[in-house]
Amino acid sequence: VTIALARFEDVYPHVVPAGEPADGPAMAGFRLFRARCVRCHAINGEGGHVGPDLNVPRSIVEYRPEEQIRAFVRDPSAFRYGAMPAHPDLTDGDLDALLAYFRAMARRKHDPRAAAGH
Repeated sequence: VTIALARFEDVYPHVVPAGEPADGPAMAGFRLFRARCVRCHAINGEGGHVGPDLNVPRSIVEYRPEEQIRAFVRDPSAFRYGAMPAHPDLTDGDLDALLAYFRAMARRKHDPRAAAGH
């Protein structure tokens, strides 16, 4: 048995908001996404596949109002029954950062399906 360690950024290079300030809100949102969301959700086709990709073909912030995204993340069952857990512990600042990350990634689309002609 071999265990290979790899940096998250090397395994999922198109999930990182490259060029954003390390101490800025988009990077804070990236760290939150990496810790809490990537197991189920993908960005640019990289990450989990339980929930939808949140960036391609369209970013969640391109078709859902931000207040609706905030409410859904906090309590998805208020909208529909499904597998997504509630996140009532996320602060307004956490959600601000997550939305900053989604907006930053909307400008950094990498769509492997579109490139393959699907």
